[in-house]
Amino acid sequence: MAPTILQIIPELNTGGAEKTVLEITEALQTIGWKSLVVSQGGVLAGPIERAGGRFIEMAVKSKNPFVMRANSARLVALIRAEHINLVHARSRAPAWSALWACRKTSTPFVTTYHGAHSQGNALKRTYNSVMARGDVVIANSDYTAEQILKYHGACVKKLETIYRGVDMDKTDLAQISSERRDALRQKWGLQKNDVVILQPARLSSRKGQRDVIGAMSFLKETHLQNSQKGNNFVVIMAGGIEGNEAYHRVLQEDIEAAGLGDQIKCVGYCDDMPAAFAISDLVLAVSSKPESFGRVVAESMAMGLPVIVSDVGAQPEIIKDDMGANLQGTYCVGAHQPEAIAKGILALSNLSADERAAYGAFARAHVGGKYTAKGMKAQTIEVYKGLLGGSGATVGS
Repeated sequence: MAPTILQIIPELNTGGAEKTVLEITEALQTIGWKSLVVSQGGVLAGPIERAGGRFIEMAVKSKNPFVMRANSARLVALIRAEHINLVHARSRAPAWSALWACRKTSTPFVTTYHGAHSQGNALKRTYNSVMARGDVVIANSDYTAEQILKYHGACVKKLETIYRGVDMDKTDLAQISSERRDALRQKWGLQKNDVVILQPARLSSRKGQRDVIGAMSFLKETHLQNSQKGNNFVVIMAGGIEGNEAYHRVLQEDIEAAGLGDQIKCVGYCDDMPAAFAISDLVLAVSSKPESFGRVVAESMAMGLPVIVSDVGAQPEIIKDDMGANLQGTYCVGAHQPEAIAKGILALSNLSADERAAYGAFARAHVGGKYTAKGMKAQTIEVYKGLLGGSGATVGS
């Protein structure tokens, strides 16, 4: 009988961890294994079902200890009823419920440490430590692996580093039609000669949107037009507004106060991110808090786009070559440095056509050699096989 794998995550919205749940669901379907996903729900619930997985709604986002214990009992019943062979947890509150359920049912337990969590006090570190208590613990970057060993080394049985992956087919510019590109340009009110600066991130104070507004204010006073091309800079802030309405209002107030209503557009959730990258000239990934990986950076580079990253967390790993130097076509800034972001925008937007082409080819090859969805899927399935005693199944692309 084919193994049944349960993944558990608080919500199924548009973050990197959620996308990875969908990708593993696709991988399991490819090899004929059964995939169940427990979550409170979200926009990816439908795609998971369409990919062959089964979505089971449960209030696993709650950090209330009584709810967490009740969820554990529900998971015990689910494990037994569905003959689940392995549970993979991707966030702390549901991971505690899953850990207790797996111990009660002697079910193999895997965790992926997706977040760069604050380790401020002993209670917080204990709460976080559940992500290091799997039979196998997966770190999604070298930075994350270092944090796990630093704060939770005593809990770790086995640690594997498996980078998040980019779907190289979906990031192939040749596969993105002019109709898709034109539809987004029209939807976002972009003009032909605009220099499009994409900031794909949920609306959050830690993602650096206000720093970008500061950078554009600096450019307004100095170089509102691209000095070489004579084109306007336009920032597209692409991130879900639902649930972040208060912060969205703050951003809109800041934009209007700076007189940047024509230069910065908060467009909300985008359901065609490959096309969004395809119509952009450069990408911003300027979080002020550490990111545990930096999928946006890898996706940008896979599409040949210059990228500005903040020097916190794992993002700087991705833009380095094998010698540890930043690739030409990338720009690294400190957290909360609007003027540095502005200087990066000027530098990258003024790359020559030949420089962009050379960078794009090298960046895509760089990502393709280390940060692919195919590789992430295969390595994760190998972890499952190791805990389940092996299998003859193989993983497709």
